[in-house]
Amino acid sequence: MHYDTDVGENFSIVGLRFYCSVERGTFPQYRWFLNGTVLEGRGDFYWVENQPEQSILLLSVGRSSAGTYHCDVSNSFDGTTVISSEERYIDKEVLNHLPTMVVAVVFGCFLFLVTLVTTCCFIGLLYRKRQCLVEKSTLDLKLGLEMHNIMVSDEDEGFLGRPCIMVAEDDNEVDEEEYMEDEGVVRAARIIDSDQEEVESTDEWLQLQQELKKTLEDEIPEKSF
Repeated sequence: MHYDTDVGENFSIVGLRFYCSVERGTFPQYRWFLNGTVLEGRGDFYWVENQPEQSILLLSVGRSSAGTYHCDVSNSFDGTTVISSEERYIDKEVLNHLPTMVVAVVFGCFLFLVTLVTTCCFIGLLYRKRQCLVEKSTLDLKLGLEMHNIMVSDEDEGFLGRPCIMVAEDDNEVDEEEYMEDEGVVRAARIIDSDQEEVESTDEWLQLQQELKKTLEDEIPEKSF
């Protein structure tokens, strides 16, 4: 015995089709049972259709159809030999209950997706924070470079004005020193010239005195004779 399901809205099971058959035998007779009660023909929630090869039980799933089902097969000429199928419990809640494995797989996939999304968000937050820090550092560096360039340009402008003044001052100092040196040289030359003139005048005076003395000495002997 095996069965197929009919799925309705929200993927819930609303109907079943039971199949009962035998591998060998002639003129088999099929009977369906619900909780030990024979199901014949058509009822409120079922319908039995007997065929030569198999018997089909169409079942509407609900509260009234809940219970244990099985089928018996016997020879229509000899009712003493009966073959019973395995019993199967049917209930709407049991049929629509998801297997534990399916629940575990679905929950595992959901948990994996949540973890993946959380990790991606966390990594994105860290990357964005790092990007903000990098942009801030770059901006600070640019501002620092601009301030440095402004300060350097101001210092260069001040420095460019200073050398001319310093050179002019140095030139003035050199000119004054050269003038003072020239004046000192002139004074020294004048002193030397005056000294030489004095020396020359002194020499002439001494020479005149000697000539005068010599003349006097020559005149005195002549008078004495």
